Amino acid sequence: MQAATLPIAVAWSYVKVSLARRIGFFMSLAITLLTTWILVGLWAAIRQNSVEAQAEFTAAELATYIVIAQVVSLARMSHANRQFFYQALRHVHTGEIAMDLVRPIDNQVLRYSQWLGVFAVDALMVAVPTWLVFRLTGIVGNPHSGVQAGLFAVSVALGWLVAAGFHYLLAALTLVITQTPGVNLMRVALQEVLGGGFIPLALMPGWLATAAVVFPFHAMVSSPTLIYIGHLQGLDALAALGIQAAWGLGLIVGGRLLWMQLVRRVLVQGG
Repeated sequence: MQAATLPIAVAWSYVKVSLARRIGFFMSLAITLLTTWILVGLWAAIRQNSVEAQAEFTAAELATYIVIAQVVSLARMSHANRQFFYQALRHVHTGEIAMDLVRPIDNQVLRYSQWLGVFAVDALMVAVPTWLVFRLTGIVGNPHSGVQAGLFAVSVALGWLVAAGFHYLLAALTLVITQTPGVNLMRVALQEVLGGGFIPLALMPGWLATAAVVFPFHAMVSSPTLIYIGHLQGLDALAALGIQAAWGLGLIVGGRLLWMQLVRRVLVQGG
């Protein structure tokens, strides 16, 4: 198999594997629908009593923001996310990492391709159905315009690239960190809070909003969501895409350098 087509084959194989294990995605869909419904009601109540929220979002914009934020963060928070991280962890614990190192494909390309396959199924079985449910009920609106819809699609793809890069960094750290559950919990907490999925960045306290902008998490969730509802348009939207691309490229390079450094002293836990 040619090297250029190998990543596509890996991604497709993970699509088929994920489709064969549908129960995880069905559970993710049920949990996502329930969580999103609760958040929409919670933020509707908050907005009624918040001058800041009323100034920043209309009621329809805020409801749409919450739904889209949950939809685009599915690749970061749900089944696809968990499998990506825990597979890397399992390979270290069981010694399968040795096989990864001798495969005729770059380890970083392998991981990105695997997660892309799972993400595609996650989007098909969780993200799109979630959007459809809230769209058909009238809670979420369409993208602000056709141009915004196109920019939104590009932003989601770049957000995935940023998330993949960040997760690859953590996967590389499993080579030397023996207690990873705490690291994973920290990752989830940071992405949930600083990504803007639960609290829009514009409504955060000043110091927390500043911290959110410094880290890459906003590029995973907040940027595509704000583009969808039209709060980022024109040059502002292009600037947001540029920041996402910069984070994605930086994490690719950083992840590769970290992996090359750590793989020299692999610590296999268990056996």
